[in-house]
Amino acid sequence: GARVRLRAEALLGTAPLPLDEAVAALRAGRSPGFGVYRGRLETQETLMSPGGVPCAFYDAAVHAVGVHGRKGPLLSRERAYSPVLMLRGERTRASVGFAPSGLLAPVEVRRCVAVPALTKAELLGPPTEALSWERVGTPGEVCWV
Repeated sequence: GARVRLRAEALLGTAPLPLDEAVAALRAGRSPGFGVYRGRLETQETLMSPGGVPCAFYDAAVHAVGVHGRKGPLLSRERAYSPVLMLRGERTRASVGFAPSGLLAPVEVRRCVAVPALTKAELLGPPTEALSWERVGTPGEVCWV
């Protein structure tokens, strides 16, 4: 809770600085200091979320479809990311470390197919529909670090 509160205070206490301005300050010998920097997400390798979204990272909870299309039992918890991502400004790019514990992104629900278990009936039967509650970072979208 304290970490989330600290991040929220940082976001509220400072306007996001464009990445180009932060890099220009570093090149001029000034430190841009602690703050929030804005750019567009880039990735060298594209991942695929359980809901079928091409992305740079994702964090998803896949649930069975419950009664009336609601959230059913948890089937799997999935997360994939690169420890270093690229942030692109208008004129510059920077490598940034990514920690999934610091991810703040909206959760979206998408239909997907559940990974079959290892029983013969499940492997040979039709795929089971599921719902993925996921947070994704798609290349090209604006993000803050």
